[in-house]
Amino acid sequence: MLKLVILSLASILLLAFISQHTFAQADYTSYQSPDGTFAIKYPSDWTKVNDNPTTFEPTLRDVQVTVTIEDSPIATTLDGYTNYETKFLTGELGASVSAPRPSTLAGFPAVVLYYRYNFDGQKDAAEIFAFDNSGTNYKIVYSASPELYDSYFQIANYMIESFRIPVNTPPTPGSQ
Repeated sequence: MLKLVILSLASILLLAFISQHTFAQADYTSYQSPDGTFAIKYPSDWTKVNDNPTTFEPTLRDVQVTVTIEDSPIATTLDGYTNYETKFLTGELGASVSAPRPSTLAGFPAVVLYYRYNFDGQKDAAEIFAFDNSGTNYKIVYSASPELYDSYFQIANYMIESFRIPVNTPPTPGSQ
């Protein structure tokens, strides 16, 4: 029993070291969308695999960071879009969704949702979304298989923190 506990602790420490090492050693590349609507940094050993929505993935991993930008006819406030997105995730995807958490994205008030869903295998996901002053919706979704989620979380978080939108849409303090 003691050997099992020691082996488990050693495994956890090794995974934490590998996760930290992967994040610390990552070399990031800057990407700007062709239409200039956003810029983001992503690890150099990842690939941009899609343009609409813009999706980045590491090689041979079940991990994605996807950026979606759209004029949202669905809802134009954070509360309205949070309600819509939560209903979509629970109803259409059958996801279990945590309570929304306030945050910021590129200087704008934002909401973060964490959820688990089953699409080509079980996935854990974190989604952050915000609106600029013109009503454009910016959404970034990080998803990964449960066994890889924690290992790539810091990288996805760095990508989200690096996200920038054009300077012609400055945030209005307290706007939703």
